[in-house]
Amino acid sequence: MDSLFDALEQRPHFFPCLFSALLLLVGLGSWSSTYYTLVYWVTMIIPSGVALLALFWRQFVWVPGLIFLALIFNPIEHFSLGVTLWKVMDVIGGGYMLTVAVAIKKPGAKRESSDSLIAPVTAFALSLVFLIYALWKL
Repeated sequence: MDSLFDALEQRPHFFPCLFSALLLLVGLGSWSSTYYTLVYWVTMIIPSGVALLALFWRQFVWVPGLIFLALIFNPIEHFSLGVTLWKVMDVIGGGYMLTVAVAIKKPGAKRESSDSLIAPVTAFALSLVFLIYALWKL
């Protein structure tokens, strides 16, 4: 149990990123406009906050992608993309949020033996599987 709390202390953004990714990937289905409004708000707020964390922790490589997600899924000034492109953006955004959830880590945190490229590569591979599935279903 202590290792779980240690992991969450090193990655306090893990569950919000996971929630955002889940909403995006579930958004591949056919839902009401109310659901997509929730997805837009959540996917604007969470990447914005995680981008601030990444800036504070000097992990600048993740910031442009997080800002891009916050802008694309902005519910106030909404982009009008086709259904196919939105599904692709859902998969890309979900995969990126999964990758960010495991890749960004608080500086100064003790190094774990599991810290490697395995988790980000797995999250990216999973997002590619969802992308192929989404394109196949269209």
